[in-house]
Amino acid sequence: MPNNATQAQRNEVLTEFAVGFRPPARRWDRIFRILPVMERGGDIPVFDKDLYLAPDDIRADGGEANETDIGWKYMPYQCRPHALKAKLTKETRAASRRGQIDVEALKTRAVKEQVDNRIELAVFGPNGVLRKAGNNGYSRDAHADGVSMTNPATASPRTVVNTARVAVKKNCGHSPNTVVATMETFLAVTNTAEFKSQVGFFENIAVTDGVPDKLYGMDTVVVDSQVNTGNKGQSKVPTTFLFGGDMWVGYVADGMEGDEFDAFDGGAVANQVDREILTYGAFLQHEEEVTSWYDPSIKSDWIEYERIYDIKLIALECGGLIQNMLT
Repeated sequence: MPNNATQAQRNEVLTEFAVGFRPPARRWDRIFRILPVMERGGDIPVFDKDLYLAPDDIRADGGEANETDIGWKYMPYQCRPHALKAKLTKETRAASRRGQIDVEALKTRAVKEQVDNRIELAVFGPNGVLRKAGNNGYSRDAHADGVSMTNPATASPRTVVNTARVAVKKNCGHSPNTVVATMETFLAVTNTAEFKSQVGFFENIAVTDGVPDKLYGMDTVVVDSQVNTGNKGQSKVPTTFLFGGDMWVGYVADGMEGDEFDAFDGGAVANQVDREILTYGAFLQHEEEVTSWYDPSIKSDWIEYERIYDIKLIALECGGLIQNMLT
């Protein structure tokens, strides 16, 4: 930390670079769209299935109207700061000048990637938001049901995925538009005899890295991130893929990959969190900035990246989890 408050200053150039930089191979923002918020804490409207009730609305003669609810409830959120810093020595800076390398941008990029790794882990990891059955309106253990992709001759991925798709549509009123899995799980699905016999009748079967861009009408999100929480010098070889053998299907609000939600009310960001947006969840971001300062005790500069956010479920009914498809 700086010796006094005046040493640490917001670096506008590096902050602008960090805001525009999207770490490669991270997929959390395909599920949790970025929703800017003006305050660190507050309330956000979350979906409730009461919206689909058709309660008795007959008023008895001389009686009161029956009570109901609007289908949206306000729940608190709290954005917390997440930050990491990296050292930039005099020798490193001198070497970068000789090689014409923007070492400050490299340091900023590396630190942001590591902060984003924690988001990726929180969303797709073993105990991540998507992997918990209670965070989804539908969940099924494929292995317990005797459904597996390990026998390509008999497996019926269309039946399994369509069951989840229909359940999600019944829960939230929208058909899922996104399916998440590792490449291994997607390849196991596309290797089945059933898929091969039907693929010729599909539309939009463009393939990226062996995985169709769309699977049963849903956009595919391949999660193969190798995020490891070990300290430097420890083993970095992951024993399992981040998303395991699970598959998630769900409805995510429209938007391009990594884009923020469209602004409402003429672009008034402050009002976005006050609007009802039907989607699985949102990444509530209060601030993102880079701070830099010189530390005379080690004769080095520090570059610190900070992201203040909260990951919030808006409608768990929009999510469906199929567990253990590869066992």
